[in-house]
Amino acid sequence: MASNGYIYYEQLSESSSARNGSFYVTNTLDVKHETITETNNNGILLGGGVSVYFSSTLKLLFWSYVHGKNFYGIIDELNIEKLLMIRSIDVKMTPTASTNGTNKSTSTYHTLCAWSEIVHHPGLIYTMTQMTNNPVILMITPSTVSLSEIKIQLKTTKIQDIVALRYDQRTTFILLADDGSLKFLLAEFDKTNYWLNKSYQKKKYFPMIDLDLNEENFDYDNFNYQYTLSDNETDDQQEPIIKRRKSTMTTTSTPTVNQINEPSNGSIKFPVDFFESCHVLTEYEFGGRDLLDVYNVAQLKLRLSTPGMFIANVRTGGFTLEVINKDSDNMVVTGVRIHIGSYSMDKCPQYFEFFGRTVQVNNLQGPRWYDLCLTREESIQAEKKINIFIAQSNDTNHITVIDDVKVYGKTKEEFQWPEDVDGSLAAAAAANTGVTITTAVNGYLHSFRQTNDEKELSTLPLPDRFVISIQRIN
Repeated sequence: MASNGYIYYEQLSESSSARNGSFYVTNTLDVKHETITETNNNGILLGGGVSVYFSSTLKLLFWSYVHGKNFYGIIDELNIEKLLMIRSIDVKMTPTASTNGTNKSTSTYHTLCAWSEIVHHPGLIYTMTQMTNNPVILMITPSTVSLSEIKIQLKTTKIQDIVALRYDQRTTFILLADDGSLKFLLAEFDKTNYWLNKSYQKKKYFPMIDLDLNEENFDYDNFNYQYTLSDNETDDQQEPIIKRRKSTMTTTSTPTVNQINEPSNGSIKFPVDFFESCHVLTEYEFGGRDLLDVYNVAQLKLRLSTPGMFIANVRTGGFTLEVINKDSDNMVVTGVRIHIGSYSMDKCPQYFEFFGRTVQVNNLQGPRWYDLCLTREESIQAEKKINIFIAQSNDTNHITVIDDVKVYGKTKEEFQWPEDVDGSLAAAAAANTGVTITTAVNGYLHSFRQTNDEKELSTLPLPDRFVISIQRIN
């Protein structure tokens, strides 16, 4: 979202890769709505843009403008520059007396920003009003948007922050006021359970419409729902099915598995949003014999988590960095990000190696983060500790420097930790000795958060797995 109100985008591909140097984002989304117009024909939409947010769960894009206009819409995946079914979200301010002495009142609308979602409660989104900093709770369904603005009764008290959590089948909002007090609010289940009914329990994302978005002459404003009730279900329990005008399914041959980011050389490529579904861990330590000769454990964690600090090593041939999970009973390490180049590009390692895979370092790209993502099998193996080999730099004095390290993971519940760890690893090893592409498919399922269906997929013939995986990822 730019200051002029236009939304810019860039589809990630080889041409936009960072290895090719800097590039400029010039493509804008085609946003067509009767109220989205330029202000005084000055090239600025509705006073300028404020915020933009994409819900990967609902597959919706939210954005807002200075003049109190807020919208959401569906991005056409086959025509990325087009937004479909644009709807407005109007949050009225409290009417105030006019300043010209008359008895009339004026009413304007809030601009929303700081959008966020609640883990394990799809459809419920909370955001903040830009002017008053009041939280606004939105409940999104295919046909309606319900909203509630949270206010504190005392006008002298202001809300500073809000956090939401779902625990024990309840969703709770915790508000922090500027006087230090906490306020707890509970979401009403009957009004926020649209996506929580049994029809959606096995789904990982909740598309707002289930039809061909590129169908010409389709009346998106007047689509009809069809409900088919079983003997033991009520209207509220049924999943709405939108009437299709046509339904086609295209099968693909086995080689098209490369469409799932599977390179021809057999290496694994992870999605660019891999870390968005992970949490930054805090209960960890760093180790390694070569590093502990210079730093103690506390110094390692402090220097690798504090901006402006770094660690250095002069071992010829490189050294090993150990990442130790101190909360292995509850958390699983799913990846590590390493920042290099802030201190000196000449002292950056040449590559990182873990689990037999190598991540090359390109010094021409300048200071940057490098992502070390783990497959499901690797995360299981790294339950307690992961060893990362840091290759020696090209420095003439053999000095290798690392600026920062962040450790990411998931709860064992989110990860769906197997009860039989040895059996799971043995099954993975057996798959590796057979058809190597099967392991890659399972890795993608983990990366795209599809681990619920691994048992079901394992019963299908291999070509069917390819087709199913392609359909789900795309």
